Order: sequence, then C-alpha cells, then structure tokens
Amino acid sequence: MITDVRHDWVDARPFRMHCRRLLAETGLGVTELAVYAGVPPRVLHRLVGVGGRPLRKLFPVSAHRLMRIELHRLREALATPVRAEPAVLLVRRLTAAAVPHEQLLAALGGDELTLRALGDGAEGTVLLRQELALSALAVAHGAVTVWCDEPEELGAAGAEPLAA
Repeated sequence: MITDVRHDWVDARPFRMHCRRLLAETGLGVTELAVYAGVPPRVLHRLVGVGGRPLRKLFPVSAHRLMRIELHRLREALATPVRAEPAVLLVRRLTAAAVPHEQLLAALGGDELTLRALGDGAEGTVLLRQELALSALAVAHGAVTVWCDEPEELGAAGAEPLAA
C-alpha cells in the first residue's frame, strides 16, 4: 500500500496559536497543558517554541487532542475537584525522587495542609489544577514518564503511561 507522506502531518501554526492562547489565558505551564491534552510534553514545548524554533508540522493525533480543548471548558475543569489518589501517588513519587518540599508546596499553590494530607495518603479530592501541577513536576524530575503513541513525532520510541 502506498501512502502519501504529505498527509501524515498537519500545519502546526493554527495549533500553536491555539495553545499559546490557552497557556496565556489559564496560567498553565506547557507541561501541565500537555498532560491535560494527552500529548507528549516535548512536542508541546517544541510546538510553542520553548527553547528553540517552533515546530512547522504536527502529527494529526496531537493536533486533534489539542484542538478539542475549549478555553471555557478548560477554565472550568481546572477548578474541578478530582479524586486525590493520583495526587497521593505523585507526591509519594516526587518525595522518593527527593524533590524539594518548596517545589511540592508551590505545585499545590502553597497549601501546606493539602501537601501534608497527600503525603499521609489522605482520601478526598484535589483540584485538577493541582494534580496537573504535580504531574508536570513529576515529569520534570523524571519521577514519571509520559506515554507517547507518536514515536515518529519525537524521533524515539514511546514511553509508559503517566499513571502514577
């Protein structure tokens, strides 16, 4: 079967503009948005031009995942309480990776009580924004790897899921 390679990629410009708007209007970091969207953080960093020249083309799966994010729904989602279990596991992994207490605290918006409760394995909820911040911190410190189903886009084999 012969395929036309030109159709395997899409122009990155509209997706770059969309992501830059989402980042600017929500205050999320690039890695936090990548985790939320389900795209590899490295791809989103390159898409928006962090640390170099922006991507000119994008794999269609990433493009679709990014474009389905609506600003008003993202804002609502960030303030939504979610189960604390993933955050508890992330705090455990970050603590095991010797991430400084101050960074953990910053990821939780300075909420010492929440950090203490998560460290103790408390049940309950955290805000999605807090879970995303912990996930981004875990990615940055190598405490978790992010699953990637687009190895061609990264130039490497995919990693495991971001399950904590």
